[in-house]
Amino acid sequence: MLFIFHRGGGNYEKVVVDENYLNLVKELFKTKINIKSVFLGNSLHPKLKLLVKEKGVYRRGFVHTRASNIKISNRSNPKRLFGVIACRNNISHNVLLPNGDVVLCCMDYGMKHVLGNLFSSDYDSLFRSKEFLKVKKGLRYDSLDILCRYCEEFAYNKESAISLFTKQKELFLKELKRERLTKTEKEYFSRVVKEKVWVFTNPKLYRLAQKLLE
Repeated sequence: MLFIFHRGGGNYEKVVVDENYLNLVKELFKTKINIKSVFLGNSLHPKLKLLVKEKGVYRRGFVHTRASNIKISNRSNPKRLFGVIACRNNISHNVLLPNGDVVLCCMDYGMKHVLGNLFSSDYDSLFRSKEFLKVKKGLRYDSLDILCRYCEEFAYNKESAISLFTKQKELFLKELKRERLTKTEKEYFSRVVKEKVWVFTNPKLYRLAQKLLE
């Protein structure tokens, strides 16, 4: 099981990095939990830098809408995905809340898809729940209203892949030719275009696609 730890001290987080926080981080790192550390922005709090040398840290330099759950100034909400879609995390990036509720993923800020509660049921039952089965069905049928249809981070379909060679073609070619990108173009390339290229080049996905078409 992977434990996602959102660190404070980036450009966007409003987490107070005091002695209590630092001690909590130290105790967390003493465990055998598989930890992936995340922070937003271009810099990390200096006191936290000393703690990440061994564990490592994953920087996210941008903020997204969490599948339209968050309004960001000067950015429109993601367009709804139609047709058959899929999740790069295989809808397994679930989030456990302090009250025992488990929501679908880190995008589900509005708790649209509560899969169950670990205080009242076991872990395996989450993936047999009515809500989880609804989400799985919603990946195939766009008549169902599921959060994944607005996810700009992990959801994709044929339409989004094709759009690489329409809306993002110019930016893709600039990067290929090693031409200088503006700050906005760099962010957009990292957030959108690079993710789509990853889909095309991932060997596992390529083999699965070949098998599907046999």
